[in-house]
Amino acid sequence: MPEESAKDQSQEEGFTFVDKRRAAVEDDAAVVDPSETPEETGDGALPSEGTGGEPHTTYQLALYALGLLQMNAFQQLGLISDPSTGKAVRDLAQARVAIDCVAALAGVLDTPGAALDDRIKQDVRRVLTDLRLNFVTQSQMASGDGA
Repeated sequence: MPEESAKDQSQEEGFTFVDKRRAAVEDDAAVVDPSETPEETGDGALPSEGTGGEPHTTYQLALYALGLLQMNAFQQLGLISDPSTGKAVRDLAQARVAIDCVAALAGVLDTPGAALDDRIKQDVRRVLTDLRLNFVTQSQMASGDGA
């Protein structure tokens, strides 16, 4: 039986292999404390971390996506290095796509009916302006017109 041979080999190496797909709860170490796992809310959404168990709102998710796109745009502009490679590489076409996506989200978040603080709306506008200015600067540098 291959499972038994794998179990024997793992015990020889100094650790125990437990296939949790088939193992019954045999000891207290395998029991999960329900207070340590997120509980589902009535609508099936998981609560957000650090907000007292409140579910994520669509605005929070949109702001999170905006932040990811902002970081991607800065990477594509060559202003920060890619964490996976450690190198800063400029790809203006990809940067333009990321900035356009940020602009689309900013347009939705910066409406009068959006349930966001004015400070957050101002921050969203600032992020978009910063990205656009950096794009112009990097485009000029790429074409040789920049100082």
